[in-house]
Amino acid sequence: MIEIFIPKRIKNYYVLPQRILGFDINKTAVHAAQILCSGAQIVIEKLMHEPIDTDASRSYNERVAQAISALVKRADRPDIIRTSLNSSAIVFKEVTFPFTDSDKIKMVTPFEIEASLPFNLSQAVVDVLITQAQIEEKKATVLAAAAQKTSVQEQLAYFEAAGVPVQAVTIDVFDLYGFYSMIPESDAPGSVVLIDIGYYMTRILLLIDGKLKLVRTVPKGVITIAKNLGNLLSLTTSQSLEEFIRFGFEKHDGPDYYKAVSQACSDFWQTVQFTLQSFGTGIPSGKIDRVLMLGSGSEIAGMRQYAANFLQLDVVVFDPQTILKNKSITIRQGQRIEQSSILSLATAFSTALTSEINLRQGELEVPTTMQFAQQLITAIVLAALIIGSLFGYTWWQKRKITKSVMSSEREMVTVINNLQLSDSRTLDEALADAERKVNREEELWFAFSRQTRFSFLKALQDLSSAIDRQGVGLKLRRLVITPNYLTLEGEVKDFNGLKVLERELRDSNMFILVPALQELKINEKLFFKKNGAQE
Repeated sequence: MIEIFIPKRIKNYYVLPQRILGFDINKTAVHAAQILCSGAQIVIEKLMHEPIDTDASRSYNERVAQAISALVKRADRPDIIRTSLNSSAIVFKEVTFPFTDSDKIKMVTPFEIEASLPFNLSQAVVDVLITQAQIEEKKATVLAAAAQKTSVQEQLAYFEAAGVPVQAVTIDVFDLYGFYSMIPESDAPGSVVLIDIGYYMTRILLLIDGKLKLVRTVPKGVITIAKNLGNLLSLTTSQSLEEFIRFGFEKHDGPDYYKAVSQACSDFWQTVQFTLQSFGTGIPSGKIDRVLMLGSGSEIAGMRQYAANFLQLDVVVFDPQTILKNKSITIRQGQRIEQSSILSLATAFSTALTSEINLRQGELEVPTTMQFAQQLITAIVLAALIIGSLFGYTWWQKRKITKSVMSSEREMVTVINNLQLSDSRTLDEALADAERKVNREEELWFAFSRQTRFSFLKALQDLSSAIDRQGVGLKLRRLVITPNYLTLEGEVKDFNGLKVLERELRDSNMFILVPALQELKINEKLFFKKNGAQE
């Protein structure tokens, strides 16, 4: 699926939380696993199964759809639904390319395997699993998988009948490989064979140094053994199946039962042995180091020991709980991973190795409009979250700054009040009061300063030198000298004396402007030139 706006995941990291529902469909039951992926963490939430109704009056598709519908109702609402296609419907081929670009590999692979397909390429859906990429040598080895479109359509038909949308159709053996690769010790050196024994078929995977090398599907399983046992003991298949599942190799009714079970299993294990022998050419050492047996057949009492003796190999029953050794995977309380749940859980898991595997391609792909709508809604939600976060952060910063300013203002008011410059509670009023008080104090102290006294005398001396009081007949009533101006109050005897006084004041060069004197009585404020009163 093309991520139109934002990627949902980057390798094994989920950018957005996703609830995934994985389905495994076999002939008698449908298994489902629900997981929640968030960041680098995966929580196994629910492991469920639903028997397929045996009512023969309805088609198999209808009965499977009913089981799927029942499981979806029991599950929480999923973001993604994945289902695995049975590998018996798939053709596999290992191919090596002289390049490592995944897009180029996917484009070229169909033509590389076309000659090996038993059906026309135009009717095929092809995907690849890159098992080994040698970057320095610019070489990649892939396991190509090709299925007929009709097989994929049949798988999707179950879900369409149930009204359940499916985003991905995967491949069972690839899912098992991805599941196993999540176990910490899975990349240990050597050759390991995984044998998944189901009721109707058995999947066999060969791994070399933790990398998938070959896969085979054997159309035999527990039911095959039960039929053989029924023929030997003159029982129906359902009776022999019940006996075999219940007792395995450990029923103590006598040697005849053990002999019959051993004989019934012999045909099955001969087929498996032949498959393992065919793997020999793909194993560098020529020897299988270990066999891990899983699936419903691995739970039958005595099966592991019989297989080990028959194959003459180290056979171990795979414990699905070992997946929990991966620190990024946890399981919800009350849930337990059973052998029958492994494949549905593996289908739900979408590891970095298998995340790109999807047979729902071309005309089978999920409609682009649906993808676009999902991505658009996600983008809008994210944009709203980002904008909301910015507004929230701006408001928080503004509030923080406002609180800081108010605290500083209160502190400043306290300082001004402590200095007894004001008793106001607001900063503006306190500053105004302080400024007025400081100005008054400044004027008071200015009068007593040496510079002021000297300037005053200098101005008085200059004025006395400039004006001929007797000549103009000046009677001085009041004389005020400040640092900036001089106020002169008095009168002269006549207009001629007034003109002489006006000229003398101008000629003194002490004042910025001397206005024309019009009346004999004088009351003028004359401003000193800059530094005019200074020495």
